Amino acid sequence: MPHVIVKMIAGRTEELNQRLADRITEDLVGILRIDEKSISVAIEDIAPDDWTEQVYNPDINLWSPFAPPDPPTRRPSADWAR
Repeated sequence: MPHVIVKMIAGRTEELNQRLADRITEDLVGILRIDEKSISVAIEDIAPDDWTEQVYNPDINLWSPFAPPDPPTRRPSADWAR
């Protein structure tokens, strides 16, 4: 724990992806005060033509206030941070 998934449009170098994964790991260690050995980061490169189908509709639009009232996954309540 935790496992972080970053989905982004393809086109970055492996070096840049590694730097991103390293920075995410550093921040999680600092913020959550956990050992970096317990952190995994996956970077998924998505083709621009596949973004809507593979990312926007299932992951982003689902959480929109305009999404259908009963999405297949749980939505955070309006007062989740309280």
